[in-house]
Amino acid sequence: MGKILKISGYIFVGLLLLGSYVGSSSPAKPSTPSQAIVKAPLQEYKFVTTQDLSGNRYSVTVIVKKQLNIEEMDSIAKEVVDKSMAKYKNIYGLYVNFTDTDIAGIPNNLLGSYEYGPDGSASFDKDKINSKKSLKLTKDHLNRDWSKQPTEDDYKIYTLYIEYLVRNPGGDVASFVNQFSGPKPTPGQIDAIYNKVNFWLLAG
Repeated sequence: MGKILKISGYIFVGLLLLGSYVGSSSPAKPSTPSQAIVKAPLQEYKFVTTQDLSGNRYSVTVIVKKQLNIEEMDSIAKEVVDKSMAKYKNIYGLYVNFTDTDIAGIPNNLLGSYEYGPDGSASFDKDKINSKKSLKLTKDHLNRDWSKQPTEDDYKIYTLYIEYLVRNPGGDVASFVNQFSGPKPTPGQIDAIYNKVNFWLLAG
């Protein structure tokens, strides 16, 4: 890696809001307090088609940036299916994968995955073409310590370090650090980032 490596931050921040309107009684006109519960909107996400499969089947990746629970992941998955059905006509099956970054080298199903199709399967089966389609959770990796979630810069440094070691089998963290221009991270900082991301990838 002779080129100068520049680590730039890219942050796609998810937004989770909970809104409620609570009515109040008036002293001059007594009345029973009323309350209208407003459903919390889904946190922001983006999804991309990662693979166009045979038989009108697609694999999509959903990228979220904040902690979410299984109920919210279910809701986002359903919304993604609806959007995909509108985008692609005559869908047979859909794989919906959840992750928290679009950086290459990080699994696209890091947080979980679903299948949508006949009997909840996106795998093509000619005998099930006319079966009712449904959405099924296939992997749930949300049970993790979200306070240890890596940043985008953590992911970038981690993947650059892995790529460096693959290209330079005899390389080490010190030689990797020397590839940086300007202020350089210390070998200890690189080791800490490597361990942090590795822990996150194996959690859940």
